[in-house]
Amino acid sequence: MSDHPGKPPTRDKPNVTFFKNGPLQIREPCKLFDGDTQKEIVPKKFPVYLCRCGGSQNKPFCDGAHNGMGFDGTCVPGADG
Repeated sequence: MSDHPGKPPTRDKPNVTFFKNGPLQIREPCKLFDGDTQKEIVPKKFPVYLCRCGGSQNKPFCDGAHNGMGFDGTCVPGADG
């Protein structure tokens, strides 16, 4: 955060880490929203681990299901979403 006289403090944007063949990790507190309902999802604590494999029984959070399903979460070099 930076403090400048007359300006509100600013926050750094959260970093997202892609784990090889696993979840996304978000370490810093941030707002998460359901893409369909736009309802805010409030994690109990950070960091949070978000499912990428689709197999979690606790979506959007990871429950380790990727370990038993052969999930290939290789990131494509140069990919832009």
